[in-house]
Amino acid sequence: MMEYIMLAVTAWLLGFIPYFEIYLAVPATIAMGLDPISSVFWAGLGNFSAVPVILFAQKKLSHIPRIAAWLEKLTNSKYRETIDRFGSSFVLLFTPVTGIWIAAALASTFGYRGAKLMITSAFTVLLYGSLVAVATSTGLELIGLLNF
Repeated sequence: MMEYIMLAVTAWLLGFIPYFEIYLAVPATIAMGLDPISSVFWAGLGNFSAVPVILFAQKKLSHIPRIAAWLEKLTNSKYRETIDRFGSSFVLLFTPVTGIWIAAALASTFGYRGAKLMITSAFTVLLYGSLVAVATSTGLELIGLLNF
């Protein structure tokens, strides 16, 4: 039981840390012995936890006049059209390239906020986490290191 808790905490932390995120957390914790479903769940929860942190930080920072002016300038930029046009697809397509931290920050800055961003981010994390788990499990089975 204690081993499972340690692996779950490891998956959550790796999922939460920028640049590691779900793409390192899932394979690492599967290789450490956590089952793929638990690995996706805990790493995904850690990765998704970044979204509320970003939304909260952006809300607090927007009360600073200089940052508020900069965010307003970004919000009204030419990139706003792209976010408005692609919305959920933007988050879905840019998350694997930039990671959830940057994708959520960009989407939020350009006006894609609240429940829409949370739901899209959760779906994206679950989708990519599952794909990484399948690829990792398949690869480990092919070389004979995984026996579930």
